[in-house]
Amino acid sequence: MEAIFTDVFYEFLKNYKPASRMFTSEDEIDLISETLNLPDLDAEERCRTRNEVVRYYTELMDAEVIYDENNQYKGRTDKFWDLVNSMNSVTTVIDYYKYQK
Repeated sequence: MEAIFTDVFYEFLKNYKPASRMFTSEDEIDLISETLNLPDLDAEERCRTRNEVVRYYTELMDAEVIYDENNQYKGRTDKFWDLVNSMNSVTTVIDYYKYQK
């Protein structure tokens, strides 16, 4: 089955936030796997999915960088770090499938 990037896909990524910054729970692994249809994707499709996940989260994170009135970098919002944690969680689950037999 081909990786398809629908509104549901993007809405899930936008709203997904792991309960812990340190690990992805088994329930979260199942949720990510089912939502992104990972068991039914081949290696190339999972790679495309992973790339799209990173591209989309990068777009969201770029909007969370703070600049001052002179357009000088001032930092990042708390939401930026939540998005980093979400991206790490989702990509870890995708990578997990790479090593399945």
